[in-house]
Amino acid sequence: MNNRGADYIKRLLKDKERFKKWKRIMLALSCVVVFITVYALTIPAVTLACDKEEHVHTTECYDENNELICTKEEHTHSEDCYEKEEQEQEPVEEENEDVVEDETQVASNEEVTKPEEEQDTTEGEEQTTTKDPFVLNNSVRLESVKVSDNKNDAGIPSGTLTPNSKYLKITVHFKDMIASELRDNYGCSFTYTLPEFFRMTDTTPRDITDSNNNVIGNIHVEKGKAIVTYNEDFLNSDVNATLKGSFFVEGAIDLSKLDKNNGTITFTKPDGNITLDYGLDYLEKFGDVKVEKQCTKDDKNSDYVKYTITVKAGQDGSKNVYVVDKFTSNGQLVTYAGDISNKPTALAPSPNGQKPYEERKTNVAGKIYLTNTPTSENEIPAEVENISSINQPGSLVWSIGALDSNEIRTLTYFVKLKDTDGAINKSNNQIITNEII
Repeated sequence: MNNRGADYIKRLLKDKERFKKWKRIMLALSCVVVFITVYALTIPAVTLACDKEEHVHTTECYDENNELICTKEEHTHSEDCYEKEEQEQEPVEEENEDVVEDETQVASNEEVTKPEEEQDTTEGEEQTTTKDPFVLNNSVRLESVKVSDNKNDAGIPSGTLTPNSKYLKITVHFKDMIASELRDNYGCSFTYTLPEFFRMTDTTPRDITDSNNNVIGNIHVEKGKAIVTYNEDFLNSDVNATLKGSFFVEGAIDLSKLDKNNGTITFTKPDGNITLDYGLDYLEKFGDVKVEKQCTKDDKNSDYVKYTITVKAGQDGSKNVYVVDKFTSNGQLVTYAGDISNKPTALAPSPNGQKPYEERKTNVAGKIYLTNTPTSENEIPAEVENISSINQPGSLVWSIGALDSNEIRTLTYFVKLKDTDGAINKSNNQIITNEII
């Protein structure tokens, strides 16, 4: 082999060695590129979300008086001005196969556990879910509704009723109530919404009995609704039966619902309207007022006895309220203290010696005056012109006027005992008896 051949072989070996080096370098660079690409794809994209322009005030933004004349807002973009977005990556084929397998396994597990979970949920719903009762109002199964007071217990289905008290009774007649339907669809119950003017006085549940006096259900009133519930055993005894009957509720009229111009209200219902007419003076007649009286003699040697009368209005209030106080025995042995005359005098709101006074929470004062003893024809005696025409000691009239809902007033007055041949024993604290009307 000559020298030229040897040099040629050496060059080939060098080229081959150089090629191997470049191959290693290219492979390394390829790995770096792949790594950087993958890393870049995993970094959230940063997008400028700020709509403000970057601006820093310079000397041109101020006038010769160093006053800011620039209309631009000073702002420099910070991290808060950018929002990051995750880059979406397309999974490779091998990853797709793994995901499909996982999803299939999850679906398979759901199929296995689903019936048990549904059974538990259903059982929970049966324990907590209640069915709404059947609504009788405006239903074809409502036969009639009657209203009565204590002077007309049978009640009227329509027309005008003039009650003589606040008491009211509502009787509801129903028909064609299917036992199986009531049991399966309405939880064995049906309801009837009572009129707004009807005020329940007793919400205690009441048993429903059959002709043999067996308890087959109960009725109670809740939130203005009469709720009738039958025992399930009773409905199961004949699921094809149709129920027919009636129930009643007792209460009182809510006077605040009456027409203030005429004292009436109309009960609108499918089988005929009923007008309740209480009259213009309904508050005077039917407004509840409770009266309590106390008598004390703190000092047994005193010549004075203290009387306290307390009146409390019901929730409807009242009008033209008078309290008449008269003596029933030994009236000739006392006189009213405090210069009470036959002329109505406004009562003071606080004590002043033995003068009468009135405790109240209103600026409208009650009045007090003396008059003759009331009679059956004149239960609230009017004032008289001449004090000498009053038969002593007369009767005390406390004219209150109107009382608001649940208003309370208290009258305190004194009587002076006469010392007539020891007729009254002061040391034994003997009290003259009297009563209020």
